[in-house]
Order: sequence, then structure tokens, then C-alpha cells
Amino acid sequence: MSAKLPQNILGVWLDRTGISRDDFAEKLRMKRENLDRLTRGARNPGLDLAFHIQEATGDAIKVEEWRQLPSLAEIEEVEGKWVNEKPKRSPKARSRTTKSKTRTRKR
Repeated sequence: MSAKLPQNILGVWLDRTGISRDDFAEKLRMKRENLDRLTRGARNPGLDLAFHIQEATGDAIKVEEWRQLPSLAEIEEVEGKWVNEKPKRSPKARSRTTKSKTRTRKR
């Protein structure tokens, strides 16, 4: 699930910097029509294009702002929960594991 950028941030950035949409589209090696879809919020970029936009805007528009990917902090938060939590196993799962090991040893 991806959300559109609030208030058309790419279009606003282009207007504030005075960079023409034609020049920016050329810099990103994409068609002007596709850039227009991005600036209207009708389309979100893929990962590669999001990184190119970040680079082309001098980090003014970060990859995470497109919300297709979680931020590094969000990833670390989720990973931290996984690392700190021990998986819960039911007693039945434990007994099945023990039995299968026992069977293997008998053979």
C-alpha cells in the first residue's frame, strides 16, 4: 500500500527551485508525461526512480517520503521487536519435535 505525497511535494519542489519539468524529466531519463503523473500524485515511483529523485533533488525529497518503503527507523523498530521476542511454541509443537527426533534416532 502506498500513499500519494502530501500536497504534491515534487511539483512544489520543482516550482520553488524553478527547474522546468522538461529539464527534470530529462535528468531522470523519463518521459515528461510520466513526470507529470508523479507531480500530480497520480503515480508513485518505483524504488530505483525514488532513489534517482532523491539524488536529483539533493536529498530534498527522500525515498521514504513516497511511503512505498518504510523508513530505516521503522525497519529497525520492527527488527528490534523480532530480535527481542522469543517465538512462542505450543506444547503440542514441542512434543511433535521431540517425537520426530526420537523416531529418527531409533531408525
